Parts: sequence; C-alpha cells; structure tokens
Amino acid sequence: MEVVATDGPITEQRKLALMQVAEQAKMKSEHVYFVTAFSDRSAPAFRKLVSELAWGTFVWFRSEPEKLLALRKGQTTELFSLFKY
Repeated sequence: MEVVATDGPITEQRKLALMQVAEQAKMKSEHVYFVTAFSDRSAPAFRKLVSELAWGTFVWFRSEPEKLLALRKGQTTELFSLFKY
C-alpha cells in the first residue's frame, strides 16, 4: 500500500519494481495487490495523479474507508473477489 503523502502513487513503473521485490520474497503474483491511498476523491493529489495510476491496481480513500476503487484494464463482465485465495 502506498500513501500519496509519503511515497507517491502506484504507477506502472513502481508496480513492476514492487512486483520484482515480491517475487524475490517468494510471493505468488496472484497474492499481491497494489493499493494507492488518498484522503478523498476530491483531493488535489488524487485529481493530479489519477492518470498516472497503474491498471490492475486499487485506490482507497480515507473519506470512504468501506469502498475500494479497482482500476481494471479492458472490458469485462466477470465478477471477482479479493478474498478468493
């Protein structure tokens, strides 16, 4: 999880680098999730960085803690669960 106020968003480049770290730690890629945390959807940081967020990652907002925004690439009607593993 990355908090924008500290290290910045999960961009495609950071996602690849973090996945390498996870693989070196013997973690299975299907068990790795990337989340960028922002204070609010209307926060300037989110509006500025949303176009840089990597596909296949998630966004969490402190103002809406029960919700998670999934950035999925492509078109799909398939439902998925984070808890299937």
